[in-house]
Amino acid sequence: MIVNLNVVNDLIYGCAVKLAHSAL
Repeated sequence: MIVNLNVVNDLIYGCAVKLAHSAL
């Protein structure tokens, strides 16, 4: 479970970074 949450969190973080870079 912890690993799954970590993976999901990483995916969300990656999406946020991509969106932030796109916005910039």
